[in-house]
Amino acid sequence: MERYYSEVKSGSFSSTGRQGKSLSSGEDNQIVWEAIKMGCAAGISPSLVITHLIPARKSNLDYVKRLNFGTASSFLPCLADSFPEVKPWILAATPSSLSIVRSVIKKTIQYSIKIELRMLIIDLANYLGGVSSHYQVAQKSNSIVNLMVQQLKLR
Repeated sequence: MERYYSEVKSGSFSSTGRQGKSLSSGEDNQIVWEAIKMGCAAGISPSLVITHLIPARKSNLDYVKRLNFGTASSFLPCLADSFPEVKPWILAATPSSLSIVRSVIKKTIQYSIKIELRMLIIDLANYLGGVSSHYQVAQKSNSIVNLMVQQLKLR
């Protein structure tokens, strides 16, 4: 925790976690990644059981879509902060505007055929969050992504 705290204080880590209405996250990943870089082990325990109480105000489509967007949009910036050597890979994999539009159209058609429009919104939120995270690492903006994020009310 001290090493993580030091990285935050020095400005090396840009993740702020959830503040206000923002549902971005990532600081928990960065804490684990710092521990791993120090030689500590991390893993999962199938026998571990956690009861997570979710308030009603968080049990709706609007919250879930914003949560998906927030977590997806914060992942790659947190990864690039923790492991700067992956930044070129992230930048090289940044989708073009045409690719983004094609993917959104494809997803829309697939979910429309299945008549699962509620799931489409969640999948689009996750996809656009992932795309947004690429542009955040590049410190650029994409007007098509920004328009879709605004229209779907993901922030």
